[in-house]
Amino acid sequence: MKSMKHKMMAGTVAAALLIAGLGGTITHPAYADDDVADSDTVITAPAVNTSVPLSKRVNLELNLIAVKASGILDMDYDDLNEALKGGKSLANIAVEQGKSAEDLTDKLTEETLSLINNALMSNQITQEEAASLNKKATQKIQKIVREAGYQAKEKTEKTKHSLKLGSTLKAEDLATALGITKQELKKGLKDGKSLSEIAAEKGMTDDQLISKLKDDLAPSLQSFIQKK
Repeated sequence: MKSMKHKMMAGTVAAALLIAGLGGTITHPAYADDDVADSDTVITAPAVNTSVPLSKRVNLELNLIAVKASGILDMDYDDLNEALKGGKSLANIAVEQGKSAEDLTDKLTEETLSLINNALMSNQITQEEAASLNKKATQKIQKIVREAGYQAKEKTEKTKHSLKLGSTLKAEDLATALGITKQELKKGLKDGKSLSEIAAEKGMTDDQLISKLKDDLAPSLQSFIQKK
């Protein structure tokens, strides 16, 4: 009997260490019988750290709506963006591509709500925050789809020392450096992958990718370091 109790104690300690490593806490209801079933064990997830700004805990990727729309509509992003700059809305473009504005809106909303749900499941946001974000994101996407000439707003503040890579580094250049097609690149980015992650899937390190891109970036870098 003593041997059995030692084994049970060892098992309990191991479980406690495992759960502690996952960031949770373990509690046992008070009991007098050593043979209480394991089902009585209660695991409590750590509280959401609401001191961190909500925007830092979940990225809704609303600035990528046009990029995602190009994938849904099976269009080249540059072509879609030119149409937007010409005064069309994403709703107009969807109809021209033989799809409804409602279908485009639903798919964009579904992707965004999935990001919110993932953040909720990973304990990055609270239930109340998730409900609020779901409502705001749905309304925002509906507005974006209907907006004529929509252009995503840059999040970063522009200064005279801003390094503008977009004007010299195009999707084609990135795709070529990664050894993939432009559509494959856009799909990877749409799926939430970073360039580093896409490169790793191709067996390429960050340094190797940077080395391949540095010639394309050289003019921008030269201008940047010489700007007063």
